[in-house]
Amino acid sequence: MQHQIFQHIIQKMKKVLFFLPIALGLMLSSSTCTNDYEEYNDGFIFQNESNDTLQLVISTEYPDTLYPFEPDVTYDYILPNRNVRIGERSLGSWFYENSVVQLFVYDHKVPLGVFLRKHHVELARFEVTKELLRKQKWIVTYSPAPAIKPENP
Repeated sequence: MQHQIFQHIIQKMKKVLFFLPIALGLMLSSSTCTNDYEEYNDGFIFQNESNDTLQLVISTEYPDTLYPFEPDVTYDYILPNRNVRIGERSLGSWFYENSVVQLFVYDHKVPLGVFLRKHHVELARFEVTKELLRKQKWIVTYSPAPAIKPENP
């Protein structure tokens, strides 16, 4: 009789051990966490909607809004009408340094460095936060401003 009870207990334990990993997996996958962690670690997408090749300089030196003295990353060539993933390994550390990350957009023909700081020649400057990136679905879009025609030529 004891042997049958022992066998019955072993069978029940085998079933529990079989279903335990499945139950744990389901519990972890159905947690209330959002997908932000994955998106955040994947960086963000920079969309170049212009017909120009761009340079993108990343700065965590906010509130200094001039070209950074020590840019973290420079993407020399973002081709026309292309999307590029930015900061997939650096985004977390950029936001660790400052809550605002600045993106400076330049024409690729302009030399980087002190010249840019002195003459403030960026095509665009974006100030992004984690919240803004999340709201924009991790996409930053550069579109050139349309040319303005003078009213009295």
